[in-house]
Amino acid sequence: MSNRLRAPAFGLVGATAMAGPAFAVDLEITCRCVIGGVNSGTAEWIQNSVIPAFEAANADIKVTLNQFGGEDAQLTQQLALDFSTGAGPDVTAFDGFLIPSFVEGGLLKPLNEVAGPEVDDWSGWAALSEGSRALMIYEEQYYGIPLGTDVRMLYTRKDMLTEAGIDAETRQPTSRADILDAARAIKKVKPDSFPIQLNAGVAMGEATTMQGYWLALLGTGETVLDENGKWIVGSRGILDTLNLYKTIYVDEQLGDARAQLLADGRNRSFANFTMA
Repeated sequence: MSNRLRAPAFGLVGATAMAGPAFAVDLEITCRCVIGGVNSGTAEWIQNSVIPAFEAANADIKVTLNQFGGEDAQLTQQLALDFSTGAGPDVTAFDGFLIPSFVEGGLLKPLNEVAGPEVDDWSGWAALSEGSRALMIYEEQYYGIPLGTDVRMLYTRKDMLTEAGIDAETRQPTSRADILDAARAIKKVKPDSFPIQLNAGVAMGEATTMQGYWLALLGTGETVLDENGKWIVGSRGILDTLNLYKTIYVDEQLGDARAQLLADGRNRSFANFTMA
């Protein structure tokens, strides 16, 4: 499990203020979600549950959901561009670790400035974990409401393990060596296969840094900062992590190196994982 909570932030940027019920307001929401596509459940929830309930309670407010089907990095770039010109949605969702960058760029206002000081006394904060709340805070002010969090796991194909002579029901890897040995066993019976996907390459953006390299580095027992909060730029853990990538993609070709360079490489890896 990663010690990083991936909590998207609902960042309100320049939201239109209401002086009273006499003023009609158009409110726009943008999320990386498309009904029938990426994050379909989220899009359906907002469109079919959140918006109708909100509009029923606020008759003078019209809410529109802008469904964005691109990658996370594309949405981040679009939001930064829109906000810099005074445009963009009133409410959106993005990874919490981006909040400081948006704030420093003058693109995000604290919630108590947008919605009022009562934000800090909101009873809902108590229902949220300390870690997820902390991701929404920058310089002692809240900039969003955590939408969720996630963890990282090793996903395996039991049928592939069984075909490689591994007991898939009792297997419980405890080291990198165990994972690599299983991949090698699969590669032996399926020479044209790529048994391991460890996110790599610039095209995968945040998936490479936070869901690939970062987790592999944590597996060495190290992290990115030293005891003084300074960035570690050279260590045994960093070398071990880079060598792990080298083993997978260069030396033994246990992973598909070309896919790491493609814009849709990560999505391809998901599709390949489900193929028989």
